[in-house]
Amino acid sequence: MGNDTLSLVVVIVAIIAVIIVFVRVAIHLRKYGGSLATTMFAATYEFLNKDKREAVEEIVEMKANKKMEEESSDQPKNDFFNNIKMKGKYYILWYRLDDKDSYLIWYSNSNDRILTNKKEKILNFSSKQELNEYAFENALNIEPEEPTLHNLDAVVEWIKVGDEKSIDCNECKSAWNLFEDVSQSVKIIFDSNEEVINNVYDKLFWGCNLPSVTPKSKSFNPEWNKSEINILKRILSNGIKIFKESLNAI
Repeated sequence: MGNDTLSLVVVIVAIIAVIIVFVRVAIHLRKYGGSLATTMFAATYEFLNKDKREAVEEIVEMKANKKMEEESSDQPKNDFFNNIKMKGKYYILWYRLDDKDSYLIWYSNSNDRILTNKKEKILNFSSKQELNEYAFENALNIEPEEPTLHNLDAVVEWIKVGDEKSIDCNECKSAWNLFEDVSQSVKIIFDSNEEVINNVYDKLFWGCNLPSVTPKSKSFNPEWNKSEINILKRILSNGIKIFKESLNAI
């Protein structure tokens, strides 16, 4: 086996192993942005030469075709990915809005969402103690991980007076992710899948310079045009509106 072939095999095995590991930790990623498996694959892909890229693309395509065949089959499935999908975890989600700190219960699996009541309103708690009491009464096992603040007041302020120079990619992306989860939970359309909207989100994501996808001593500083700023403000404004309308005080 030649050196090039051996190197290619090592790269492919490494990518597959990394993807499997990232599926296991994907439930944590939503709070920090994007799909870790996807972004890490993209980062690794950039380091491959043309021949290795083509080989990896072929393998990915084969796996995609196999997945489509499995999904079209009437046979019951009991594979690793379906087992992962069935399992989820509960986390405390901490946010600040109108100068008030409040808490939600975030459920993470293959379909992240925020817990709602029977009327499909978001369960909103004024304190961690109140949230934990509710979780105990309803046999919900809350993960001990400390929540990261979603500062929606900062997002609202930027929507009012901010520009391209004052965008906080972390705050805007976290808010965007939260609004998506809320809208799915209460069955309200938050945004569309238009390419231009996806491009705006991608800029936010890479602008966060997550250590897992950013090479050492490197950083990405997005350049925003007026149209993109208007789109971002419209999306976040709509998200704030949906969020407020979806809340239910406990």
